[in-house]
Amino acid sequence: MRRFGRPLERIQCFRSVSYIGGLFNFKIVPTEMFPYPRRRVDGEEAENLQSVLESIRTNNNILGNLYGARIATEYGGLGLGHTAHALVCEELGNNCLDKLLATIRHSGVCTQLLASTGANDIKGKYLTSMSDGTIRMGWAIEEDGFGTDLSMNSTQAVMHDDGSYTLTGQKRCDAAASATHFLVLAKTLTQKSSEDGATVATRSSLFICEKEAPGLKIEGDSIVLENTPVADVVGVMGEGFKDAMIALFTEEYLYAVSLLGTMKRLVEELQSTNTGGGVAEMLPSFACAIYAMESSLYALTANMDVPREDSLLECTLVNAFVQATTAQCLHRLELLKSPNPTIDNYFRHAKKILSLMEPQDFLYATAVCCGVEDYGLFFQQASTLQMMQARAIRFMGVHDRVPIKNIAEASRIDEAVVKFGEAVEATFVKNGSQVPYQQLLLNRLGEAASLLYAASAVASRASMCATKGLPSAKLEGKLATAFIQFSVERALSLSEECCNIGKTADTVYRRIALEVCEAALQ
Repeated sequence: MRRFGRPLERIQCFRSVSYIGGLFNFKIVPTEMFPYPRRRVDGEEAENLQSVLESIRTNNNILGNLYGARIATEYGGLGLGHTAHALVCEELGNNCLDKLLATIRHSGVCTQLLASTGANDIKGKYLTSMSDGTIRMGWAIEEDGFGTDLSMNSTQAVMHDDGSYTLTGQKRCDAAASATHFLVLAKTLTQKSSEDGATVATRSSLFICEKEAPGLKIEGDSIVLENTPVADVVGVMGEGFKDAMIALFTEEYLYAVSLLGTMKRLVEELQSTNTGGGVAEMLPSFACAIYAMESSLYALTANMDVPREDSLLECTLVNAFVQATTAQCLHRLELLKSPNPTIDNYFRHAKKILSLMEPQDFLYATAVCCGVEDYGLFFQQASTLQMMQARAIRFMGVHDRVPIKNIAEASRIDEAVVKFGEAVEATFVKNGSQVPYQQLLLNRLGEAASLLYAASAVASRASMCATKGLPSAKLEGKLATAFIQFSVERALSLSEECCNIGKTADTVYRRIALEVCEAALQ
């Protein structure tokens, strides 16, 4: 079930003591979450944001505003931050505008990658034209047959005597027909320094190809390259895999907030429609889930705007949380709802967004492998005495605590963090280097970590409202209490399953598989 084939220590900026990073080592790092992180949008950015939102609501020159939403003003864009761009994408989801989903790749991951890794001449050449839609960049990174494993990249880049490159291979690209250029990941020979000197290795690099380039054909949502000349190289040769993964995780939240907007509109429609008793009984739990998704997403974007040292773990697991929560809500509703064209349209749009997001298993596995590996480095460096002292201190009830007193059930997050840390330790001790191949364990730890982050976000947000005496404080307190209770119980259960090695379904499945294999061999 692997969906990535390369050790994730290569993505160096996962390393930090971020809020979720701390959870993997029994820590509650308050800086990023308490008090609830907020980003004020003001000045020119506020005016640009209002302009984009109005264009979406009135269906007036939408594309012209969306293309350059995140591009810096020096390149002709609107220069919106992560929080402002999230509000734009939430409005897109709220209005169920399918045709505009393709702009998320252009204004999100493609813009992020060029802005963060491109040389100044590349930024000037492409970002300026991308800001008004003259250039529409397609994301041609993944390939059919390999899922989301970007390291399994078979497209080849060949360097010629004049220093130019040509590409041969096939790439998936959503809405390829509407793009004018494509960001392509391809393998080429590069030099790599080692203890024995420079060595030659085949590594992935990023290239830009024009739609009208010789040898490039569009086949549905794929492009075929046959000795297609490259227009430009993006970033450092051989670093394409790392650059693409970082951009992918950083900008995935845009789909999540679009999903949030669609779910808000769906719940509003269900509340105003006579949907029957079964659906009506579920609406409070849906409102609670939406509150948790909103709290998590905007805590994430506020921290990304600061920016903090590292938000990639948070980006990965918050997106997985939103995806999993939405899928569960849709599944429950689908069994009970009556046929309704408007509601059916929201369902279809939500499922469309889910299909564009990275698979949930992939997000869980990526984040958990990094978190467990970070804990493993600490575990290997600590002495036996230090580990025994740490366990004894935790046994006596001395551990990090959530700094919130005015929200019921918030103190239970402390208990769940300790239990989650024990699950991480058990997973590392038992599996060691085999952790990346334990998908069931990765899913459990990933879900538990994402629930703990969401529980902390709703507790912090509700506490802020209570402290400020806002009119919504009472309602938000109830929503937060209900979600914390659910998420903590679920996280404790998942952590317990990871700790009880030998008593979980994993062992049963393994034994059955062995028996089947033995029977087949006999």
